[in-house]
Amino acid sequence: VLGSDAISEALDRAAKGRLLAGHRINVTKTAINGALRSCHLLYISDVGAAQGARLAGALRDLPVLTIVDAETAASVDGVVRVSLENGRMRFDLDHGLAKRERLQLSSKLLSLASHIKDAPAGGPR
Repeated sequence: VLGSDAISEALDRAAKGRLLAGHRINVTKTAINGALRSCHLLYISDVGAAQGARLAGALRDLPVLTIVDAETAASVDGVVRVSLENGRMRFDLDHGLAKRERLQLSSKLLSLASHIKDAPAGGPR
């Protein structure tokens, strides 16, 4: 997690004791100059434009799934953009950015997205 302490703590509580493909899920607070190379998923919140530009450079050519909240999306591009809509969490996907970052998004994830930017031909919405 880069940014909000509250989000970092909430994600840490949610992941505690959980496994993904037999591996423990670790939630770690990081900085832009932190250990991004070992990161598989990066949740970005409360990051301004200057930090966003530095972050884009640090993540270039790294296959990291980036998730940004609606407020941060103005400063930082993310593969996933989460927002609250009528009290429900929704997410949009940037499929073009995912492809550039060498990430393959599952068809199930694509089908759950509210909107998909650069959707593949014949793909959902």
